[in-house]
Amino acid sequence: MEIAFLSKICLLIFITFVNCESCGPIKPDDVNLVYFNDIAVSVNLANVTKIFNHEAFDSEKETIIYTFDFLEKIDSISNQIIAEPFLKDSDRFNFLILDYGNFSGGNYIFDAVPNAIKIGKLFAKTLVDLHENDFIDINHVTLIGFSLGAHIMGEVGRTIQVISNETLKIPHIVGLDPATPAFYPLNPYVVALNVYDAGFVQIIHTDAENFGISVGTGHIDFWPNGGSNQPNCPEFDKTNILKIENQCSHLRSVQYFAESVNSPSGFSGIKCDSWRSFQKNICSGHHVYNLNYLGFNANTQILGDFYFYTNSKANFSRGLDGIFNFYSPESVRST
Repeated sequence: MEIAFLSKICLLIFITFVNCESCGPIKPDDVNLVYFNDIAVSVNLANVTKIFNHEAFDSEKETIIYTFDFLEKIDSISNQIIAEPFLKDSDRFNFLILDYGNFSGGNYIFDAVPNAIKIGKLFAKTLVDLHENDFIDINHVTLIGFSLGAHIMGEVGRTIQVISNETLKIPHIVGLDPATPAFYPLNPYVVALNVYDAGFVQIIHTDAENFGISVGTGHIDFWPNGGSNQPNCPEFDKTNILKIENQCSHLRSVQYFAESVNSPSGFSGIKCDSWRSFQKNICSGHHVYNLNYLGFNANTQILGDFYFYTNSKANFSRGLDGIFNFYSPESVRST
């Protein structure tokens, strides 16, 4: 069954399942938050204040909360990749993972996606409670989600605004190749990560039209290597969607962002109307005003779609060479 077909049937499915009262709630003691320091400290959401009372947790630092994809668990590869740079830079960051591994499996349509929505709402309430009781400052929290996890974080962001009567808003959400099945084409029963979910929403597309969405939904959307078919990754096999090799391009979004944490100017992108325009060197405007950086160094005043090339293996970042190997600096202007 192709991904496009899955998306088309989702509207009918969600009429029945997303608002299903008999499906049961997800309780705070069923979902964990894991704090990484010298050792990992895992606490369920019912007892989550134990993390924020931990002697190593520093509320003055930026708090990063990541969550993973469908079928992943706390020991999955994406968690290992994303954790490493934050742990290396622990003087700047508190790093945590929202562990919904008890609910990340099963049938994607009938189980994982409806559960993801519930988990997003539950965790939003947790964060608001923590903020109101001075354990954290939501204004110093960044949420990062991979694939289905990106939409969980979107749900967290919008629910925080609802339950706080618009007095609180997550400042920054990063969507790492947000999942397309069940979320695109758009339907009224689920809401994809979008610009209304945080003060600033940054999206990295690496597997568009397969596992990842093929439209821009952030304030800034980065499309490395055109947003799909990443270098040194095999062609997507639509006859066997869950084939492990199909994850290669999808997972690159995590690898690129992880690399950017300690290489803040490593991934330079140029604003352009499309990948084809980028390749043909017909991006409008002078490069100085249309340059942006993937990651925490992103300029939140220069919005739109940004394109660049990467290396085929780590280190993936090429800095300005990702643009200027194919352009002279003067050529990145309208022609």
